[in-house]
Amino acid sequence: MSSASYIRTVSEFIHFKIDTLIPNKPFSIAPNGFDTSVIDKVKTLPQNSDNLVFAFVGTIYDWHPVESFLCIADTFVAKEPNAKVIFKFYGTNIQDKLKKMVDVSFPNLKKHVVISPKIQNYTLLEKLAGDNVMLLFNDYSIMGTKVFDYLGIRRKMILCYADDKEAKILKQKYYSIDDSGNSSNQLQADLISETNSGIIVKDSIHLLTVLAELYAEFQATGQIACDSHGVEKYSRKIQVERLAELIKEFAAS
Repeated sequence: MSSASYIRTVSEFIHFKIDTLIPNKPFSIAPNGFDTSVIDKVKTLPQNSDNLVFAFVGTIYDWHPVESFLCIADTFVAKEPNAKVIFKFYGTNIQDKLKKMVDVSFPNLKKHVVISPKIQNYTLLEKLAGDNVMLLFNDYSIMGTKVFDYLGIRRKMILCYADDKEAKILKQKYYSIDDSGNSSNQLQADLISETNSGIIVKDSIHLLTVLAELYAEFQATGQIACDSHGVEKYSRKIQVERLAELIKEFAAS
């Protein structure tokens, strides 16, 4: 890449890493985005109205406060024993560990947690479109890809956590990525704030309040509203159009 005229990459964090090796190159950011050819087919599907469903997709890393989340979910269900609420985990890498965690430590959740294997992407997006709330765990300087699918299907996100004591301990112990030179180490939170697409949960105490508020909304309306805006610019179609314009500019110079 040292002879490249221009660098286009997916995040400020990746650019920072490249710039330490190949400095002073002009660059721009093109986030991973979502595939409109798929999203457009599922984003109009109705939300489930029988149960309030929280959905998480993909890898659970050691720095993710999943045990804290389940503990608060267990507390919420204990306070609301008749609550029609489901916590779905799709295609995680710790299915057996999750099941054991629920069975041993959080018995109130046994009938409220669904653990599903990996499924084909289009089928997964269909299922997510029927769910009500998308769960993210804080990946700090890593944006990831699932956040863009969540944006595309217009389902409210909750990010756990922005400033939680136990989560900070997990990060210090397991998060091996040096993000000290990055312009932001809260990329998911930045995106949620920019697009008004969800709730940035401060800590476990705040999470209990958020669960109660979302359940009250679901009881009142049968769905969870997502009043996001500016989402279209994160479609891959728009990103490719911008890349084409960039190539034209460099070809003409």
